[in-house]
Amino acid sequence: MDSKDTVGRWFKAVLLASVAAIGASSAALAQDFDDFSRNRNTGVRDRARPDFDAVGIDMAPFLLLPRLDLTTEFDDNILATETNTRSDFIFRIRPEATLKSEWVRHELDLSAYADINRYAATDTENTVDYGAKLNGRVDAHHWTTFTALVSYDHLTESRGSQNTTVSTVSPVEYGLLNADVAGIQQFSFFKFKLSGHYTNYEYQNGVDALGATVFEHDRNFASWEETGRVDYALTPDASLYVSGTLNQHSYDLVPPAVSLNRDSTGFTVLGGYSFDLTNLVTGDIGLGYFQQTYDHLSGQDAGGFTLNGDLKWFPTQLTTVSLSATRRMQDTAVGVSAGYITTGGMLQIDQELRRWLILTATASYNNDTYQGIDRNDERWGAGISATYLLNRYVGVSLGYMHSAQRSTGADRFVNFDDNKLMISLVLQK
Repeated sequence: MDSKDTVGRWFKAVLLASVAAIGASSAALAQDFDDFSRNRNTGVRDRARPDFDAVGIDMAPFLLLPRLDLTTEFDDNILATETNTRSDFIFRIRPEATLKSEWVRHELDLSAYADINRYAATDTENTVDYGAKLNGRVDAHHWTTFTALVSYDHLTESRGSQNTTVSTVSPVEYGLLNADVAGIQQFSFFKFKLSGHYTNYEYQNGVDALGATVFEHDRNFASWEETGRVDYALTPDASLYVSGTLNQHSYDLVPPAVSLNRDSTGFTVLGGYSFDLTNLVTGDIGLGYFQQTYDHLSGQDAGGFTLNGDLKWFPTQLTTVSLSATRRMQDTAVGVSAGYITTGGMLQIDQELRRWLILTATASYNNDTYQGIDRNDERWGAGISATYLLNRYVGVSLGYMHSAQRSTGADRFVNFDDNKLMISLVLQK
């Protein structure tokens, strides 16, 4: 069956199910509490700080929140190379603005940003990224909600990206389009959600050191995901859920225009537990199975255990410990490999020393196992930062980040270490 036909059927199902939910009897919805909100605890970086939070510009019925980040960074390996490393200073300017609705019901938000990077001695690395996002929510009923989101970003691929194939004079640029739609309905102790997600990548060709074109259009692809999820509330602080997701990946170019057809289809099934344990722990842990099928690439089908988990521990009101873990399939355009299985996680500790001084430490690890080639990558990251809030208009942050990659196998990629030191001035209204 054509992937677009499948997408159409699923989106129609979302619409019909949601419309039916609006017309359903609300007799079973007598309770006045939401068993599925996990808002008992608030993290250090999420809680309100009335003396330091931006007040915005009143544009009733909207609130405009402008912000400007000015950053100076020193990077000792800007090209993420194994040998002959090059260091440089980078100056970053990031203006952004968010327009938020202030309605009692429903929501409509618009945000936009630019990210301008200038290198002191290596102007071929200079980049300008930008993007915008529009998202909304319609509260059709006290227990019925529709959400939608569309965003576009013009981005630059990191020199340390595991998907890089050939070294280019300047970093590879690409466009990323995202769109989401969802319908959510709660019936007493049950919550039903149907959602659809669309993603489109458009890469621009690069140039190598000899002036030859580095073809990147073969990486252009679109993906569709259709998800259904059912939650059951055991108590106001705990619920079980099961979800199923179908996906279809379609590349713009197929043979004979390119050597390989990387199109694929797949599914993921998850069962999970969402909970608040008193004032100490909040979490969502899902375990299940995934399968990805590559109809045109023999021997590269993949399947197995999948994981999606998030935990927050609050040992004190001034400390938040966050842990996330995931295992899933990712596309790649590296050689004859269609994709890789990535397994990893991140640990973050936020400590509020004062209302105006926050320390953060992070550590991350990922292991990527490639299909069709002999390559395995391990990636580590660790960092520490301090944020000092002078007042509601001005803040300063200082940070250090170390990242590393170790690649093994006959088709291994580059090994590198990278250290960055950053200081930022944040201005907001």
